[in-house]
Amino acid sequence: MKPIEYERMFSAEERHWWYQGMAVITRGILDRHLPPGQNREILDAGCGTGGAMASFLQDYGRVSGFDFSIKGLEFCKARELTGVFAASVTEIPLKRERFDLVTSFDVLYHVQDDRQAMGEMARVLKPGGALLVRVPAYEWMRRQHDIQVGAVRRYTRQKVEALFDSCDFEVVRLTCANTFLFPLAVANVLLEKISPPKPEASELAASTGAFNHLFKAILSSEARLAARFLLPYGLSIFALGRKKADRS
Repeated sequence: MKPIEYERMFSAEERHWWYQGMAVITRGILDRHLPPGQNREILDAGCGTGGAMASFLQDYGRVSGFDFSIKGLEFCKARELTGVFAASVTEIPLKRERFDLVTSFDVLYHVQDDRQAMGEMARVLKPGGALLVRVPAYEWMRRQHDIQVGAVRRYTRQKVEALFDSCDFEVVRLTCANTFLFPLAVANVLLEKISPPKPEASELAASTGAFNHLFKAILSSEARLAARFLLPYGLSIFALGRKKADRS
């Protein structure tokens, strides 16, 4: 991902409706299956600027994190986060079976070998440990933002489920999200085809102004639904799986 995108991410994470709404949805899923306040060891794989580590993840246990980008880690330092280090999700320099929970938010779609990355996250999980992944949905929804962040692929629920199965995870929750605002996202993709944005344009740099609070409220309202039911379509996919105890 381009260094400028880390700067934009750092500036947007505490105010942009998408980050704020996704945090509420993530909390909803975690609260239902992994209640906060327990003594867990957590690893945020591909932690970026440390937004999730600095906000909600610390409510669920002791959090460590890593990212491939030195720029991202500089922002983690600016947040005064500890336990962060440089590494690739396809080669995690940690001992096996160390963590109770591994999270990975919009990381796998950057990785050439996503199965190897899944295998590494499984390796560092304890038997019965949980993996929570979020990825963007639908290859046909590819747009300028994917180019800016260096996306390799987008996913379907079926592809995500197959990826979890291939690494011996039992899928506990698999659902789409950002469902209610999905028609607006489709319209945006169509608009980009008609009038392509400038190459340096970024969704994170674009202001939603007065709509920011409204969009956050709409996205956040999906939290209870995503935690309990299958939302059949949306701009993102959440998957929570447990590592099978008999994995060697």
